[in-house]
Amino acid sequence: MDTAGHVPYERFERILPDTDLFLYDIKCISSGLHRQYTGTDNSLILENYQKGHRTFEIDFSVTSDNVLAGKHDWDLVIQDGAQTGVVPTSEEFLSLPIYGKYTPITIEDICILLSEYPDMWIVTDTKNTDTESVKNDIQLIVQAATELGLENVLDRIIIQIYNEEMYYVVEDIHSFDNYIFTLYQRWEGKAAEF
Repeated sequence: MDTAGHVPYERFERILPDTDLFLYDIKCISSGLHRQYTGTDNSLILENYQKGHRTFEIDFSVTSDNVLAGKHDWDLVIQDGAQTGVVPTSEEFLSLPIYGKYTPITIEDICILLSEYPDMWIVTDTKNTDTESVKNDIQLIVQAATELGLENVLDRIIIQIYNEEMYYVVEDIHSFDNYIFTLYQRWEGKAAEF
């Protein structure tokens, strides 16, 4: 179940017997920022998180020096000193706090978090579908876990794929336990009709 989690817990309880996984798409941990960017409070979301739902989607983009960064894309400027459309180095990305106070992260940081929080899972969102970019993204994930000696965290990374070919490209690099097949890129109609 892909959800923002913005519902009373009782609604989750009704579908728990039929649901394997709740995927949370948390926009902001900060209540003020959450209200600013989504128009609603995040207290229900955080309350449900505290009750044990720990799967998060993380957007990834590659820095100019080929590091997988926790960033939606390089067009959205949320770091003072960053420039729209300019792909920074990993050092530049990591040196600029998000909204002036939040710590930017890379795949290495995420692997460490996964090792520290064994009930945490992530879903990748790389947005790439071309074979070479997909290969690079997956190689960076596997390389980060391997170099840190944390190969076991790969079992809690759910790879998001957008087409059948991506599955085979990923499997050639590493056989992940879990995948999520996202369909919106296959839709040929209007987005509102999806």
